[in-house]
Amino acid sequence: MTREQFKKYIRDIEEVDELSNKLSDFGIETIECKELFRAEEIFFAWLEQDFGENGANLVSWWLYEDVDKIIYESDGSETNLENIDDLFTYLQENYIVDDGTGIS
Repeated sequence: MTREQFKKYIRDIEEVDELSNKLSDFGIETIECKELFRAEEIFFAWLEQDFGENGANLVSWWLYEDVDKIIYESDGSETNLENIDDLFTYLQENYIVDDGTGIS
């Protein structure tokens, strides 16, 4: 997955979530609208393929948790993931999956 693909899908998911929230404000529940969330399912499957389950979980945390986007490393350092580029770089540096071909 390229950085640009990653950024596009993150933005798309944010737009779908925003739309879902607006519809919910009008009493329209989208939780069972499979078509609305299909792209999200595909994106997370792709994330797992490239970055493993833990990498996909990190992206889920980044998207859905209302917290400061800071990773506290075991050595006491902090990594700020406030923007999409920083998140993608962190994934590449820490979660890339080698599929056995030697190409990550």
